[in-house]
Amino acid sequence: MSHGYIRSILKKNWRTKLEQTNIESLEFDWLTTGLIIGVHIAFIITFILGFMGLIPDYFSVVNISSFFGLYIITGWFGITLFFHRYLSHRSYEPTLPLLYILTVFGTLAFQGTWEKWSTEHMWHHKNSDTKLDVHDSTRGFWWSHLIWMFFKRVPCEKEKNYKKPYLIIQFQLF
Repeated sequence: MSHGYIRSILKKNWRTKLEQTNIESLEFDWLTTGLIIGVHIAFIITFILGFMGLIPDYFSVVNISSFFGLYIITGWFGITLFFHRYLSHRSYEPTLPLLYILTVFGTLAFQGTWEKWSTEHMWHHKNSDTKLDVHDSTRGFWWSHLIWMFFKRVPCEKEKNYKKPYLIIQFQLF
């Protein structure tokens, strides 16, 4: 069974507002920034407590394996294989059970909905290294790799040639 273009769900036609492409006019995203900084502070505190021996079995094989396992599941399979290769580029056609599993993996990564992620990624390819690019590299290394995430993104123009995706990924919320 062919999944065809997953992009049909993106029916609305958003236009990027040119006046919001300047860094100075972008609105700071306190929630995302707080979550990113909070997770890293929690990791540093937990690492220090574990290193001091205050958290028993912190550096156990189970804990380290769980960390790398979740990293591979969410990053490699959820984001790279599902959001990027399938939803954004249609580079393969997964079976239905694999589609369900990859949807869960992509959701576990907490990088937004599949719709938002794939739309921003396609917009990035369409407008690479211009002011319309979400993570424009001409704004510098730190902007293109990190700082862009601290600002609310302007909705991108959505592609018009999408077909409806399966029900499971239509209602993915995170």
